[in-house]
Amino acid sequence: MRHPLVLLPGTLCDDRLWSAQLHGLSEVAQPRVIDISFADRMTTLAPRILEHLPPRFALAGFSFGGILAFELWRQAPQRITHLALIDTNARPDLQADMRAEQRQAARRMGIGPYVRQQLLPGYLCHEMKNPDIEETIVAMAQRSGINVFDRQMLAVQHRQDSRDDLHAITVPTLVTAGLEDQLCPPALQWEMADRIPDARCELLPQCGHFSPLEKPERINKLLAELLTH
Repeated sequence: MRHPLVLLPGTLCDDRLWSAQLHGLSEVAQPRVIDISFADRMTTLAPRILEHLPPRFALAGFSFGGILAFELWRQAPQRITHLALIDTNARPDLQADMRAEQRQAARRMGIGPYVRQQLLPGYLCHEMKNPDIEETIVAMAQRSGINVFDRQMLAVQHRQDSRDDLHAITVPTLVTAGLEDQLCPPALQWEMADRIPDARCELLPQCGHFSPLEKPERINKLLAELLTH
């Protein structure tokens, strides 16, 4: 029996982020990408998402989606069977001024140019430059649009500190990220893994923040192994 697998994308991302997982895991799971763009608070997103999910499911969250995964856990821990935290972190956001500046700059420049010029340089492993991945990230942002960016920046800004909740996560858990991830560096991954009982932590070499796109085969293998645990 294939396990329901809920995939939560990151900021300005859509189902293209998880394309390799949708295809590569279809024999061992029922992967499904969830829209997370419709509200500006994690506490609003979580219950509305839960309304449309099966009674029990595995959950994988990337970046923003990982932060949202913590809120789903707080609201419905009994429904989550496995948890994958990918290129994310459990800390609160302490950069309200920077978030406001980001939103203003994105509106001034346009979301596509803003992502290309301001965000891409910190997203990917420079040693493994891949124009196709860069274009996918920009295309997802353009499809999402500036209003989604506004909502997601507000949700990130007002997120809860999840570190005190980590000890209560008792389902099989994977913590993984690129070794070269500048947004969610290795120290933040070990911080989460050390607080989650029996969590597996794996850092991916020659990989930046977008590991589902940069290292799709490895992410698929890790998720398949998680689901059989």
